[in-house]
Amino acid sequence: MTIQQHVKENTYILDHIIAEFLNSSDKNKIEGIQWYKTAHMVAAQMAETFNIKLIKVVGVIAALSPNNHWDKNIIDAESLIAAYNSGMSYDQIFDEIKVSTFNPNKRKALNVLFDQGRTNVDNKISIEELIKPKKESGHKVLSFFNCIFAYNNTIDVCIDGHALSIYLGERITVNNSRSNMTPKQYAHIQEAYRLATDKINEITKDKREYIPMEIQAITWLAYRERHNL
Repeated sequence: MTIQQHVKENTYILDHIIAEFLNSSDKNKIEGIQWYKTAHMVAAQMAETFNIKLIKVVGVIAALSPNNHWDKNIIDAESLIAAYNSGMSYDQIFDEIKVSTFNPNKRKALNVLFDQGRTNVDNKISIEELIKPKKESGHKVLSFFNCIFAYNNTIDVCIDGHALSIYLGERITVNNSRSNMTPKQYAHIQEAYRLATDKINEITKDKREYIPMEIQAITWLAYRERHNL
């Protein structure tokens, strides 16, 4: 079945997520449980270093995340924030500071830094509004923001190409048109990870209960390790 059929028939395939988790190593589990907390701490340190609000730093990191490796994601965020703190203008930073993501995402990050769209102090637009997805794309950015900023919440799940591949049980590369998810498909896979988390907690009966973003991170690490990514 395709993801389109899954959504149409309201069918959730949980076996692949559960199998990836059960086959994950202890190292995957330890690192996966801590992944978003560690990302939050990295952002908090950056916020302290540059004397900027944490929520802005997380917004910049999330905006710059598409098609960007995590280590480079952090370097890019630091570069933009340092340029912003140095007094460079919006246009100067856009033209002169290179990042490893798409230009629309770079603009989202700069919109967060420069409070673009805020007309006055009484009419503020939230960070979430500044990085919100378009109708058919960009949902991963907002999910990534929520997972990092509120790393212990039990609702949010970040779905990227690897998470999609795990759900489908086959490798979907970024160049594959099937990697483009509609809002309904994205939400469907998020719910699949939530349901799989419930099943995993029933199976493992560990001393602690996993939350969905932890299962996503653990399986993401295991998947990357298995495919040498």
